[in-house]
Amino acid sequence: MGKKKTQKKPANSNKFSFKKIIQKILPKRSPKQIIQEKIKWVKDNWPEIKEWASSTEGIVVGALSVIVLFVIVSIVQSCTPRKGTILYGMCGAFLEQQVPYPETIQHSHVEQYRKAVRIYYTHTDSFGQYMMRKIECAFVQDPEKGVQLESVILDHIDHITHNKPIVGKGKLYQVRQEYVDKFNESKSPSAILLNEPNIILPEPKDLGF
Repeated sequence: MGKKKTQKKPANSNKFSFKKIIQKILPKRSPKQIIQEKIKWVKDNWPEIKEWASSTEGIVVGALSVIVLFVIVSIVQSCTPRKGTILYGMCGAFLEQQVPYPETIQHSHVEQYRKAVRIYYTHTDSFGQYMMRKIECAFVQDPEKGVQLESVILDHIDHITHNKPIVGKGKLYQVRQEYVDKFNESKSPSAILLNEPNIILPEPKDLGF
């Protein structure tokens, strides 16, 4: 008589799989159902929860929770670099287009307003001198073109400024309108908005102005 053939079990029938483990661990309820159950539990036990929150233990736990949350938020904020508005990025881009050696520009401090930005910066000029300067940019919202540069003020005479200072503003010089228009007509604002410029603000430091 021939030997009776035994049916072999699949090789992986007795093995645990990652999918099976997850199915065992995770509940078979949807996140929405879990949330609804938690809300129902809070409603059903609200008198006890309210009484516990008013007790000494509840007050201490609540205070500690607030302190821990404050510490976590402070740590996250200290590790995350501060960012300026897109107006800061546009003003910085205009500045880089006017300085002979833009790679030497270092922003020292930034003041941001609703429609204007003031940047304090340093750079090395064509004679190798270390210069400390300031630039102010004002912007306007055009219904068709979007954000546009409206005017620029420097704290020194330059080839792009008028020779005489602005009346009533000390030693501040208005940039000639032709340079502002050139910046807008070159579609620089639109390109800056699309390319997401670096708008990380400089670390606060003592200004030497």
